[in-house]
Amino acid sequence: MEIADVVSCNFYNSTGWKRCEKSKFSIYQQDNEVGISVETTWTETEDSPEAAAQLDISRIDVHTVKQIQSLVGDWLYNGSAEKTEYQTMPVEGKYKDSTTEEDVWCLKLDINAERLRIMALSNDMTSMANAVTIPATARIENDDPSDQTHLERLYSILEIFFAAMDPDTDDIIQSTRYLLNPDLHIHPDLSESCTERLHNQDYPGVIQGAAVVLEDALRSSHPPEAPLGSKLATEVFKPGDPVFKWGYESAEQKGIMYLYTGAFLALRNPISHRHPDRNRNRFLDDIDKRDAIDILCFFNFLRRKLDMYGTDELEREAVDN
Repeated sequence: MEIADVVSCNFYNSTGWKRCEKSKFSIYQQDNEVGISVETTWTETEDSPEAAAQLDISRIDVHTVKQIQSLVGDWLYNGSAEKTEYQTMPVEGKYKDSTTEEDVWCLKLDINAERLRIMALSNDMTSMANAVTIPATARIENDDPSDQTHLERLYSILEIFFAAMDPDTDDIIQSTRYLLNPDLHIHPDLSESCTERLHNQDYPGVIQGAAVVLEDALRSSHPPEAPLGSKLATEVFKPGDPVFKWGYESAEQKGIMYLYTGAFLALRNPISHRHPDRNRNRFLDDIDKRDAIDILCFFNFLRRKLDMYGTDELEREAVDN
């Protein structure tokens, strides 16, 4: 099993483009240990030749990689601007650049607003000529990063890798603190209404809050006297003369209508109109955290599409079938 990614970052200053860094990262299972490869290439000017440093760690224990993941995750979660440092236990591997190839004894990492920097050390603790890096973002202007999406991608890769490496682990969505980042993945209206409820383990409240957000968004394009819930969704998506004309043909328009009406009929209503009873074994009586997240993601999809398409009429068949 191997997971790989490639990220790049362009640096700018007050006069324009400054330099570029590109990093290839891969992680793979090596018996009961892990292998990691990171190669960083960079150009200082548009006319300068490309330089590169490569780090191939053939053996590093799983605990150490989890420590690295935790370092990245905690740094992202805390939003710290301070540099954080970590030195690993002994590893096996090679460092290469254009002039040398050396054995690696351990790794020294630091993370700051611009990048995760990995310096290889020899057995006498001498640093190699260059560090390999994973940039935090795609763009840094005047030393100000635009975001930390590359480091979030790195954290997610490690999370997915460990989940696949240990099939007996907890559900990946439930076990991670950082993979589901509301600010990145969840519509702001839903984040405001639902994330605190999710944190407080009010799982039925997550679905109820998401349904209110979706209903409000649908009503904003319809007269105040419009019906509520599933009747409102039927009204605004019904084939013939819908408010939201998204379907390429009538059958597709009807399917979209069913998605939105089903959000109320099959998800919101069972939660809102009865008291769950685990002993009855009825639909959604045993809702848990994973259910709440999955359903929230479904409402998130529906809400985002309202922003994306709105009342614009999308391309349609000239004659409906």
